[in-house]
Amino acid sequence: MQNTPTRKSHGADKIKLSTTSSSKGNHSKPSATPTHDVHKAGMGTRGKEAAEAASNIFALIIGIDKYERDEYQLKGAVADANEFEHYVSTDLGAPEDNIINLRDEKATRSEIIGAFGKLETRKDIVRGKAIIIIYYAGHGAVAKKPAQWEDWHAFDNNIEMLCPVDMTFRNSVKEKTVEGIPDRTISRLLLDLSAAKGNNIVLILDCCHSAGIDRGAIVRPGPDAKAPEIGDEEITISAECDSSIYSGRTSRSRKSSQSTNTTNFSGSLWDSHILLAACGRNQKAWETQKKGIFTRALLQAVRETPGAYLTYRSLMLRFDKMPSYQSPQLDGNNIRQRLFYPSQEPVNASMILCRREDEQPYLILEAGQALGITKGSIYQLYRTDLPESESLGTAVVKEVETECTSHLWPHDSEFFVTHKDIPNIWYARLVKTSRRSLLIYCDDLLSSFLEKVISENSTQLTVPVARTNNRQEADLCLEVEGDIVLFDRGGRNSYFNGDEASFEPMKDNGLFRSMESP
Repeated sequence: MQNTPTRKSHGADKIKLSTTSSSKGNHSKPSATPTHDVHKAGMGTRGKEAAEAASNIFALIIGIDKYERDEYQLKGAVADANEFEHYVSTDLGAPEDNIINLRDEKATRSEIIGAFGKLETRKDIVRGKAIIIIYYAGHGAVAKKPAQWEDWHAFDNNIEMLCPVDMTFRNSVKEKTVEGIPDRTISRLLLDLSAAKGNNIVLILDCCHSAGIDRGAIVRPGPDAKAPEIGDEEITISAECDSSIYSGRTSRSRKSSQSTNTTNFSGSLWDSHILLAACGRNQKAWETQKKGIFTRALLQAVRETPGAYLTYRSLMLRFDKMPSYQSPQLDGNNIRQRLFYPSQEPVNASMILCRREDEQPYLILEAGQALGITKGSIYQLYRTDLPESESLGTAVVKEVETECTSHLWPHDSEFFVTHKDIPNIWYARLVKTSRRSLLIYCDDLLSSFLEKVISENSTQLTVPVARTNNRQEADLCLEVEGDIVLFDRGGRNSYFNGDEASFEPMKDNGLFRSMESP
């Protein structure tokens, strides 16, 4: 969080080895029926699945316009929270009892923190079967990190915070001091919540400093643009802030034996949640026309392309019309999952993003020479990168344009007419290559495991793979050393010409993900 403005302002690489393929999870296959169509789906099998999914959506939705000082009043945070609550209850179908709503005077510090505890103790939130969505619209702020917080790494030595309605400012007329809720506290609450209910948790922050948390100012502000900043000179955080929460719960956390060395609201380090933030660390989250720019764009995106067709990562592509001065941020280890869905089945790792520009008769495949794309290769086209997505047709690579792009021409000349309702974002999966397979040599300790990985993940790999018993014929050599796998170039080396960086694309391949520790 920065100033609290606007509101809402050739050596070998090592990979952990697991004998379980990560693409073969125990998750049940989610219905292709969009969750928001629950009431339209009837009571067939698919309708029941969708209804069950909706019943496992839980949310905490917070919106604050009113603050102690007039100059920090907002106009759109409560409206945004109300609109997001409408989306969760109506579009996603979450039952009313599953949603905790806190607005203005109800969104006090104690109520916000207490809501996390209510979610943590609810018996109907079942680990592995539920998703928890936490949405906040209001002010964010920054303050200097207390020197005693040595276990908390803060960017620029500033901690970020959410600003509850009863937060007091320096020189406040109120007798009792109420502090903001620091990122350190939010992270602890999320860590405890994920330990109790699983890590299918999404934290959505429409406030400045949210990626870093405030709602901010426009480069060319319109007459109604709102940009009241809460400067760091207005607030402080004491070293004792939430000490009972932070230290008292340590023994209950799944990673309590480790140091809490993390920063801000990120979920990557602890794997506790996904963070969807309104703006970058050095940007402000704006509201205009009594609405937050980010929440407006978010709801437009999920309504134009229902969650049944989106992952968190592909959602980010729908923010292309956001102004350049506000760039939404996504962080977390599970961003390849279906958007706002109780099941945590990951997307198809073999899918490659495509886009269509300027009504061209072809798609631009976001892969080129660096990934070994060759002319004549055939790809199936999909609307989404989710596992159950149905093929809409096939296309052929006619030109490998650069290291990172190729031109993919649909075989059906009427393809774009037939599918004119789909936005200009597609996905492609290789079905036939014009080049030889990636040949892999491995030692005896790995051979049976490799065969298992290849056979179980044939549709997950971005290139065709085969084994060889000769290192000189191989493109890639794998060897077991303890609990890790070392990989290096083989004698043929047709896939890894160039320097060590050419390994990087292969690290994104489903083959390697299948070998990572669970």
